[in-house]
Amino acid sequence: MMLLARWLELVAQAEQAQQQQPPPPWLTLLIMVGPIIVLFYLLILRPERKRQQQRREMLASLRKNARVVTAGGIKGVVTRVKDDEDEVEIRVDEKTGTRLRVTKSSIVWVEQDQAKDEKKS
Repeated sequence: MMLLARWLELVAQAEQAQQQQPPPPWLTLLIMVGPIIVLFYLLILRPERKRQQQRREMLASLRKNARVVTAGGIKGVVTRVKDDEDEVEIRVDEKTGTRLRVTKSSIVWVEQDQAKDEKKS
């Protein structure tokens, strides 16, 4: 009798195991790769988009008398901004008045506070 009960129990377990199908492979892949994609977006893509937006805003706000630094390390003061030509003229030497024409994209840093102080005075 004990042997029969044990055998019926094993048969019932086997039937339950057959009824429980494994999840589809795409679902397993999504569960494993999904968090990696979310982390990639949060740690890499989102901050990069934010930096690009800040750079666009910085270049759009270029005004006369703003102190800037170019990608080549040249420091100067903006004397003219040509938005239609995507060009900026900067004064690099106070004594001789030497000026350079550079593209807006070559400007990597703008000192905004200095430009505001000069406008007030």
